[in-house]
This record gives sequence, structure tokens and C-alpha cells, in this order.
Amino acid sequence: MFTSPGEVEERAARRPRGPGRLRFLDACRGIAVLLVVVEHGAEPHWAAMTWFSAHVVQLGQMGVTVFFFCSGFIIPVSIERGTLRSFWIRRFFRLYPAFWVSLTCTYLLWHAGRMWIPPVLTDHVAAGFAANATMMSRVFGQPEAIGLYWTLRVELVFYLACTVLHARGLLQRSVELAYVVMGGTLALNLGLTVLDRPTKIIGFPFVAMFVGAVLHRWYAGDLTWRQTRPVLLAAAATVVLGLAPRLFRHDGPGTVGLGRFLPMALAYLAAGAVFLLALRLSGRRWPRSLVGLGVISYSVYLFHPLLVPIVLPAARGPVPVLVLLLVSIGVSALTYRLIERPAIRIGHRLAARDSPRARR
Repeated sequence: MFTSPGEVEERAARRPRGPGRLRFLDACRGIAVLLVVVEHGAEPHWAAMTWFSAHVVQLGQMGVTVFFFCSGFIIPVSIERGTLRSFWIRRFFRLYPAFWVSLTCTYLLWHAGRMWIPPVLTDHVAAGFAANATMMSRVFGQPEAIGLYWTLRVELVFYLACTVLHARGLLQRSVELAYVVMGGTLALNLGLTVLDRPTKIIGFPFVAMFVGAVLHRWYAGDLTWRQTRPVLLAAAATVVLGLAPRLFRHDGPGTVGLGRFLPMALAYLAAGAVFLLALRLSGRRWPRSLVGLGVISYSVYLFHPLLVPIVLPAARGPVPVLVLLLVSIGVSALTYRLIERPAIRIGHRLAARDSPRARR
């Protein structure tokens, strides 16, 4: 394919330089976790923000979708840069130690009467805990102990899919994969509507992740904007058409916009817009506080639900949400230093031993 001099310059300008790319991703994660914490703090304590999530933009869903874009952007290239074994070693130590601490604290709070978990888990505590400890509790017929754990299951499924695709030599075909995932998501959501079988909205997290992979190919200079733009337009169309049957549906009890067209469609589209804008500005300076929040965002994500029943007062309005955010950041800075960071270092050391250079 002929590449013009202008496209060559454009690709060179986009190529990552030094740590700027990491700052960009951490800033996105910081934005994402802010949205999630605000959503979970607002639902019981800030009526105006709860109304906004239920009728305008579902902030929590927007936040987790930004996380999914980040995963799609970085996970495929992480797999390609090393061995599959080293990738899974790093991912295991990145995800599971902090998660196991969060899960253990969840059960301890339930035992102390400070937190609710699904009754099926309390009827068979050992089995429920063991199933949840895998991050794939649904595979064992068990619900997640905390609702937001569902995103970790989705992440693992994406990692597994990327692993299989890489082993088959297909992972680099990001554009084709994105179109396949969009088509499948659209068919599933519309097909279940035709069959009149109410279900949760499914597939859109994978759309975000595979579109994120396409954006990395563009960012690295492997795709031109002319090749990338149709993928973004198709993703937006998938969101609108896939959610269209929900135009006249109302929320179920306690769902806060999760079953409605406008708040969910805007959540997905706004998440994509935020990620794309941040990507376009990736060479700029990012606020250190936002980048720092992104660094500890996994801990904030895991531990802030445990703090809701402990630190939030009975007062209404934005102050309880701010209290939750500040306490979550403080606790998570500690858990990152004591749990996450040491585990990450162990994972990197073990993965380094598995590198081809280390075997020589």
C-alpha cells in the first residue's frame, strides 16, 4: 500500500516517546475510577447525581468502559512483546493478590454484619469464597460477592481471547477482530430482543476493548487515521443500534439507568470520546494528582465498595461522596504500597526469568 510523506510524518509524531504513554494511560485510569467512585457514593447519598446517572449518563458504566479501552489498548501489545507464560505471570501477580485481600475483607465485613453479599454465597461460605477467588465465579454457578467484580471476569475473558488469537497468529488483525466483535454484539442484543427474552446488555465491554486495540495500532503507526476512523464510526453505530430496543424501557429496581437507552448509550460513547481525546493529547503534560490516582486505581476500584458502609454518614449531598473518595484514596495508597506494588515486582521478576534472553 502506498504511504504518502504526510502519513509517514503523522505516524512518526504519534509513536510513544519515553514514559508519556504510561502517564496517558494512568490519567485515563484516574478519570475512570473517579467516575466509578462518584457513582457508587452518589447512589445512596446524592439524589441529584443519582438522577443524572439514571436519566442522562450512567457514570459508573462510563468509568468501567474507560478501563476497558485502556485494557484493549495495552493488553494485546503486552502479549506480543513477550511469551504467553510471562504475560500470564505478570497478570496473575498484578490482579490476584490485591483481589484476594479485597474478597477476604468483603467476607469479614459480612461476618461482622457491615456488608451484604448474595445469600447463595452465605449459605455455602467456603464454596462461594473459592468460586469468587478465581475471578470466574459465574463459571461455577456462583454470583460475584461484590457486583463490580463482574468487570474482572470480563477482563480475564479478554485476556484468554487475546491469548488464543495470538497463538493462532490472528491478534494483529485488530480491525477485522473489532468488526467481528461489533457484529456479534449487535446480533446478540437485537436477536434477544426479537426473541423477547429480557437480558442484561451484553458484548459492549468487548467492543470497547477491541476498539482500544485498533487505537493502539493507530497510535503506534501501524494504521492510518483513514483506516481507523471507520472502526470508530462502526463502534458508535453498534452502540446506538444495539441499545435501540431499550428506547422505551424503564429501569428495574435499583439499576440506576443500567437498563435505559440514553444513559447507557451516552456512557459508552462518552467513554470512547474521553479515551480518544486523551490519546490525542497523550504527548501533553498530565496533572500529577490524576496520574497518581491512576497508578493506585486498581486498589481504589477494589476497596472503595468496602468503605461505603463504614465511612459514609447518613447525610445527603456531595459531601459524603467527597468523604468516600478521599478515604478511598488514602486506604488505596496504603494497599498499593503494601500489596499491589510488591506483588507486581514479584511478577516482573518471575516473568523476566521466562524471557528468551534469560534462558540463554
